[in-house]
Amino acid sequence: VVLVPRRAVRRADGESFVYRVAGGRAQRVVVLTGYEDDQVVQVREGIAAGDRVAVEGVRELRDGIAVEVYREATTSLDPMTVDPGRE
Repeated sequence: VVLVPRRAVRRADGESFVYRVAGGRAQRVVVLTGYEDDQVVQVREGIAAGDRVAVEGVRELRDGIAVEVYREATTSLDPMTVDPGRE
């Protein structure tokens, strides 16, 4: 079970998803959520502890888009900020 900042979780077409950042790319990952409050969402399936998840700029992200991390989280609830690349 993983907790992520609420603003990292997006919802569309009945699915919840996050953007995992790996290899300089954003990967759209469908997640199963559990407990939520105004700050965090519990992710039961889809990502693992230690996965890097985009928090800022997620509205502009698309699956497979190149991203550059320009601020890494310092705690599990501190956001990692990414800049969507242009392709």
